[in-house]
Amino acid sequence: SLSPISPPASARRDKAFTARQISYKLTSTMALEIKRKEGESSNSILFRFNKRVRQSGILIEVRKRRFHHRAANKRKVRLSAVYREAKKGEMARAKKLGIA
Repeated sequence: SLSPISPPASARRDKAFTARQISYKLTSTMALEIKRKEGESSNSILFRFNKRVRQSGILIEVRKRRFHHRAANKRKVRLSAVYREAKKGEMARAKKLGIA
């Protein structure tokens, strides 16, 4: 599972850190900046950051880009759909006859 990595010590000393410093690598980076409020605990700032990351959709995008899928050609997709429909029909018929 993808879980955010805690910010580096230098970022914790500063009052703000961005998604880039927390090592979410995206080609088109969306910089999220969370400013530390006066007297705010580190747990609280991490919670706010994680919430902002979830709301922005960065993790969903990272999960989509995790594996590269080659685009299937149209003929292969069509043949696969035809095969699936045929199998579905066979299973329905077998179920009706009490075989499966």
